[in-house]
Amino acid sequence: MKLVQLMIRDHIRSQRILVELAFFAVTVLFILRNLGNSDATQASLVLYSFLTALYTTSVIADSTEQPFALQRILALPSRQMMLLAIIGSAGAITLGGYLLLIVAGIAITPNTMPTLTTIALALPSLLLVIVTATILMLLMTPLVATTTQRLVVLGIITIPIAWNMVVSTINLSMPQVDGGFVAAISAVWGFMLWPSFAVYNHAITPSYDNLSLLFHGLHIIIITGVFWVGRRWFDRKPLAIA
Repeated sequence: MKLVQLMIRDHIRSQRILVELAFFAVTVLFILRNLGNSDATQASLVLYSFLTALYTTSVIADSTEQPFALQRILALPSRQMMLLAIIGSAGAITLGGYLLLIVAGIAITPNTMPTLTTIALALPSLLLVIVTATILMLLMTPLVATTTQRLVVLGIITIPIAWNMVVSTINLSMPQVDGGFVAAISAVWGFMLWPSFAVYNHAITPSYDNLSLLFHGLHIIIITGVFWVGRRWFDRKPLAIA
C-alpha cells in the first residue's frame, strides 16, 4: 500500500493527472448532460473507466522507467510487487474518477443516471474491466515488454476483433475456402473474446445468472494468465539506471 501511495503522489506531483481531470470535465460537461437514458449513461461510465485506466497505467508505467523509480524496483524483493503497485495505483485513480463522475451525474442529470442498485451490481464487473485495462496496457509498455513482445500483444488484441470482417470477406469472395477451417479459427478467437466482452457488457447491464458467472470465471482465468506472462517478461527484462 505504501508503494501505491507513493505512485499516486508522484502522479499528482507530475501534473499528468491534469489529463484525467480534463477528461473528467469533458465527460461531465459534454457527454453526461446530453445522454437520454440510464443505459447510455452507464455505458458511458464504463467506457470512461476503461479509457482512463488505459491512459493512467501508461503514464504511471512511463514514470516508473525514470531513474528514481528504477531504484525502487531494484530495492524490492520481487518485481511482481511493482506490477501490482502500478495496477493498484492506476485502478485507484480510475475508480476515484468513476465515483466522482457518479456524484457529478447525480447532481447535474439525476433523471438519466442509473439507479444505485444498478451501480452496485455492476461494480464487480467494472473493477474487473479496470484491472483488465491496466494489465493489457502494462504488456504494451516499454517498462514490461520489448518491442517484439508489444507487437505480439497488439496483434493478439486487434486480430480477433478484425476477424469478423475477414470472415465476411472470405465468405463473399472465396466461397471455396473450407468453412470448417474458418469456423475453427473463429472459435479460437471467440474463446478469447466472448468472456471479456461479456464482462464488459455485464458492467453496463448487470444481471447475474449461471452463464454470466461462467464468463466472469473464464475471463479471470484468461487475465490471470496474461498477468503471469507480463510478470515473466518483466522479471527477465534488464533494467539499467542511466
